[in-house]
Amino acid sequence: MFDYQFPLYGEYTIEMTGTVEDVYGNVYEGGGTYTVFVAEPLDIEPATLPMTPFEVGDALNPGITVLPGVPAKVEVKVTLLVESDPDQKVEYLVSGTANRFGTFTPPPDAPVIEMTGPGELLVETTAHYTDGNGVLWMGATRWGQVVAPPDSSLIAHGRRGRDDTPINKVKLWFNAPITPGDSAHINLPFARGDILWQTNDDAARVIISVQDTEGLVEEAIRAWDRQGNYHSRGDHGDPPPTLDQRARAGELPLTFATRSGLNPALDPSDIVTYGYWYSGIERPGERVREIISDDDVGTAYWRFDDMYAFQPGMGANGDMPNDFKFQFGGAVFRDTTQELNRYGIYGSLWVMLPDNDRKGSRVFPPFQGANGGPSGGPIMTLAGEAIDAFVVPLAVRPGTILETGDSFSFAAQLAPTLPAMVDVTVTGPDGFSRAISGRANAIGYFYDATEDFVVTTPGIYHVSVTATFDSPTSAGPMTEPYPTGTVLGASANGFDVYVVSPESPALSTTHPAWSVVKGFQSVPLQVSLPQEQSGTIYYTIGMPGFLLESGTVKSSEGWTTMVYDPARLSRTFPNIDAVGRTGYEPGLADTVWVNILMEGEDGNFYARQFTLQGPDLIVPPQGSEITALLPTPIPPIPSELPTGQTDCLTTEVELFASDFESGTNGWEFNPPSAWSVVEDSGSKVLLGKGHVHAYANGSWDEVVWRLRVKLESGRMHLNFHDSNGRRYLISFADEGTQLIKFSPADDFLDDVSAYHSPDEWHMVEISLLQHVLRISVDGVQEIVTSEPDPLDPGGIWLEVLDGSSAKFDDIHICEPSE
Repeated sequence: MFDYQFPLYGEYTIEMTGTVEDVYGNVYEGGGTYTVFVAEPLDIEPATLPMTPFEVGDALNPGITVLPGVPAKVEVKVTLLVESDPDQKVEYLVSGTANRFGTFTPPPDAPVIEMTGPGELLVETTAHYTDGNGVLWMGATRWGQVVAPPDSSLIAHGRRGRDDTPINKVKLWFNAPITPGDSAHINLPFARGDILWQTNDDAARVIISVQDTEGLVEEAIRAWDRQGNYHSRGDHGDPPPTLDQRARAGELPLTFATRSGLNPALDPSDIVTYGYWYSGIERPGERVREIISDDDVGTAYWRFDDMYAFQPGMGANGDMPNDFKFQFGGAVFRDTTQELNRYGIYGSLWVMLPDNDRKGSRVFPPFQGANGGPSGGPIMTLAGEAIDAFVVPLAVRPGTILETGDSFSFAAQLAPTLPAMVDVTVTGPDGFSRAISGRANAIGYFYDATEDFVVTTPGIYHVSVTATFDSPTSAGPMTEPYPTGTVLGASANGFDVYVVSPESPALSTTHPAWSVVKGFQSVPLQVSLPQEQSGTIYYTIGMPGFLLESGTVKSSEGWTTMVYDPARLSRTFPNIDAVGRTGYEPGLADTVWVNILMEGEDGNFYARQFTLQGPDLIVPPQGSEITALLPTPIPPIPSELPTGQTDCLTTEVELFASDFESGTNGWEFNPPSAWSVVEDSGSKVLLGKGHVHAYANGSWDEVVWRLRVKLESGRMHLNFHDSNGRRYLISFADEGTQLIKFSPADDFLDDVSAYHSPDEWHMVEISLLQHVLRISVDGVQEIVTSEPDPLDPGGIWLEVLDGSSAKFDDIHICEPSE
């Protein structure tokens, strides 16, 4: 086992080497060099959702919002391989610094990240910030996707039905409530733009297939398949469909062909045809599933009580009613024998249903049959209103705080995932008005870099947004009046953006930089007004994908209080989680930002931002305030770090030592006859056999206990702070270490699986320092646990268990002198 405790924030390099031997005795070597950063987390909210597919001519918006809002340094690197060819690589780099509220929009002189040709894309984003105490805050994302021609002959699809249904029985649209005992998953909807609604007891599967309207891809697949060289076609249907059936259904499988017929995994250099797909399931603020695969993918599914790797904003409930996800896909087919490259892109929508939904899980086209197709109902119901379409702003978003000189940049993802007209009107101070208009791409992504502009005047800017869906759905063409959508929770058909001067002082607050909200309760947020001015105070409460609330509040005697009330808001937004991140008791879980703007009677504007990451309320310091987000970290003293030795350090005072070279002074044995001093490798050591005990009485408190142990058989216990029936019991065996606190009842604290080779000497270090209990073996820290209520000072106690034999030597009790 490799276990290393990073002592400081910053960049680390890990070098690994290893070998594995197969059943034939062949030895394979592997390893590499890896860079990791130890930092507090910055939550990156991107202006382009990860795994977004593009069409040739589209532009990618490199902006991000970082939470908590700090002036992080940002770098966005984009690599486009036109025709998947490294020799046709196009690289873009956009870098800069977010403003003090965490907003980074493309600088005016930044290159436009244009998709200049079909192929594959890689996007790498980093943001880092060092606070006043030297604490590194950092976030990083990396993802890829496909760029396709707008008129591509390769059409990317999901697949019809559930994944266990025979292909001759699946339907394009269907009701399929989950039944007890059914473990099948609903595939991504076949048609681009369709919607998959599901209940909490169901599951979804990620799979991309293709339809070839030109015929060349299908012909190549059939040719390689006839030779038996088209590999790894997987299917859960019973019986599995034939290639003919999948071709007729427009669900051609993407996989690899080799010239020799060998499995491509055995000899990648033999691959002549590459068929694979990208897919990303993206909930705003959460990356759910991201996969690059061929057709034979067996585990690409998800259930909805998942916390998605404990990402910020996820609670123990997982997905909640009205949570939604964009289901993106991209298809690649490359036949190197005939220089045939084809690309296609895909998008659909997923929506979480309430448990009492009468229809249950289903796939249908959008717009409730407005164009003559079947109806699956509205996408969701919000505040009693049926929502058939909506817009998710991703660059500037509800409540964004800009500084004069920043770029105003609008990018959005539309739902449903169809091309649509987007009309944005920005109005602001001094009669400012700006119109942005254009068309979203085939999966509903919208951004026009030429419409970015620099804000020059502080104040409130209202962003009115309308998407008009005039393109065909899977059910056929649309007719007027076309369905329209705006921001979820919109105020006056949009949202507000706040602009202040870079020199404007922040609204002061009584809140510490970091605090914890207990339970599921209202959160009052208090700010003081500059020079006790009166004025109008505006606020916006948002979470990824939703504008929760906006309005004004009154001030009193130079103060104002804005309240985030999750219980009240959850009656409108049922996706607000009330059970926290543990699920054991009520608590906050969502990512929420509360941005406040004051228009003072002096004509100036002042702002403040609050970030809730679940129960953690983070208020980045501003101006002359204390400049650290976290309490000043106390650097570890040498005694807190693993040393891999038994002697006391020069920074420690030796309180007890025993190496048994001169006998067993200081020890009491029970029974005395079961212990002996024996020779081992030229040194005298203590040997105990059977269930026996050895005590060294003392009143040692904040100390480090170091010793050598050799477990010849069985298990031993090392008892620390032994006093009046209370102790810490460290159980040591070849398979691991366990820590139990007896006070006097036993209280399990921690355990770790770690191999301790039997009949070999091991260096063990046990310490209780500054309310932290640490256990290290052979220079590697195995257990670290907080101990807010430590046991009283006491002695040490060696215990060998029934049927066990163990040796001990070089025992030291050391007290830090620092």
